[in-house]
Amino acid sequence: MWLHGAFTSVGLCADELYTLHQNGRAGDGLTGWLTRGRELKQSFLGLTQRPAWVSKFILSESDYIGEMSLTLEADRKTMRDIIGSPEALVKLPPREWLWYDMSADRLRKFGPVPLA
Repeated sequence: MWLHGAFTSVGLCADELYTLHQNGRAGDGLTGWLTRGRELKQSFLGLTQRPAWVSKFILSESDYIGEMSLTLEADRKTMRDIIGSPEALVKLPPREWLWYDMSADRLRKFGPVPLA
């Protein structure tokens, strides 16, 4: 929580986002950052290979969600529940990904960039 109160105009990146949770709920610091961070120009990038292990609150506070190849069906179902698209249930091949814009309610699929 001290980090949120001490800085403005800063970004924070957390890999393995589920580690910032306690019993399946976002910890106090993460909750503060996500609910009040915009007014302080605090951005957040959260990464996880297990979206089923993070709270739906985290995903509901997102502006954008990127989904890459998720191995477990439970993780793909979580993404489908959040973005509302059956495309999220399809296990993507390597180097393909989905990009969901929450405010526009728009899903785009991307593939690898061909090299020459």
